[in-house]
Amino acid sequence: MDRLESPKRLSPFISEVLFCTIWFILQGMSGMVDTDVFYIIATGKYILSHGIPHTNPFITTPGVPVVIQNWAYCAMTAWVQQNFGTAGLFTLTVLMIAGVYLIVRSLVVKTVSDPWVRLICTVILTNLFGYLNLRPEILTFLLIVLELYGIGKYQQTGKKRYLGMIPATMLVEVNFHASYWIMHLIVLLPYLVKFPCKRVTQTYMTGKIRKTLILAAILSMPFLLVNPYGLENATYVFDAMASGALKLMKISELLPLALNDLTYVPPILGSVLLFFYGLEHSGKRTEQGKTLTLTSTAVWMWGGFLILVISKAKWYPFFMLGTLYLFKDTGSTIEDAMIKLRSRIRLDRATKLVLAICMAVW
Repeated sequence: MDRLESPKRLSPFISEVLFCTIWFILQGMSGMVDTDVFYIIATGKYILSHGIPHTNPFITTPGVPVVIQNWAYCAMTAWVQQNFGTAGLFTLTVLMIAGVYLIVRSLVVKTVSDPWVRLICTVILTNLFGYLNLRPEILTFLLIVLELYGIGKYQQTGKKRYLGMIPATMLVEVNFHASYWIMHLIVLLPYLVKFPCKRVTQTYMTGKIRKTLILAAILSMPFLLVNPYGLENATYVFDAMASGALKLMKISELLPLALNDLTYVPPILGSVLLFFYGLEHSGKRTEQGKTLTLTSTAVWMWGGFLILVISKAKWYPFFMLGTLYLFKDTGSTIEDAMIKLRSRIRLDRATKLVLAICMAVW
């Protein structure tokens, strides 16, 4: 009697596609009903019907000035809803989440070679973003990554055309999500400042390329005026904070980080441990023959966002960006540890399936 052949295991790529399909669908369903989305769609419908408002159309008191700092994003979202309905909003949400995932994955691939470790690390890092929904924070993240890609290519090649990413992304940001335009300048600092530690490899720019980067940032500032509200669109949030208007209501995103918040604190503590581990082993070789090199750019990017997220919880989504830079330098050591752990823990298929479902739901 012939033995029945055991079923072949799914390849890591097929498993990743299946897992991400389930995850993106579940996340997309919850992400498109975020409370801010209803305001975004309502504002966008008004803009599509009546044009861009300069007085608040949603209150009974006439003539109260208003700045819709994300007017273009509101209009885009409302247009999708009007033309494609709920299915269109769902598809837009899934595409934006997939965009974040693919960017994170492209960075993880450069550090981690094992497909299963790569999948786990990509999922964890993507979840750190915290705004996997239809809010414009995802668009800001994608724009900042595009800008950083241009800066990285400029640093590698010296070709100034890559610096065109700075004014281009600034122009889009100031119309789609103006309250975060300052981030496009903050992320330049890690490329300009030396980190005072001998264990850290200095990767900051010097000389002519440094001056050119600073000049490109200065020349991008006039693009802040290219919007329906002019300079007021860029200063609106800062004016509101200075006036104390934001203190009249309790907005959790604008509060300092709470130490008892289990959403934020464990990932932050984990990244702190990763930093000190990388600092201790910088310059040493991993078991896979790779040399762990902690760079000044990664340390400043991670440390800067760490300071921001401690001051206000609203910066947490972009703390993931700093953690990505840190992971790019130290990911090979994580891969070594996870491979060792996997060799010691054997799970049957049913358990793996349950864990996968739990990860997707989480």
